[in-house]
Amino acid sequence: MKFQFDWTEKISGSVEIEAESGRHAEEIFNSMTRSDLLEKSDELRSQGVNIDFIDSRMSGMVTHKEWEEDWRMSDEEWEQYENMVPEWA
Repeated sequence: MKFQFDWTEKISGSVEIEAESGRHAEEIFNSMTRSDLLEKSDELRSQGVNIDFIDSRMSGMVTHKEWEEDWRMSDEEWEQYENMVPEWA
């Protein structure tokens, strides 16, 4: 069974760049990928990951709040529910 999670995260960091000038340092910074920034930052701060939407064959597209209220089930409940719902549903 597939589930798609759409999420957002606010993250900030601090990276030191050795360069000939401020302009050169900014060019280096702007050319860095997100992975580079995460890898080379001395300090990372995250405000946590927020789940926006979850999409599955059984639930359809639901908000995180709807997921928590209606679809957060145990493995056994998922198995039982999956067996009740036809594949084409």
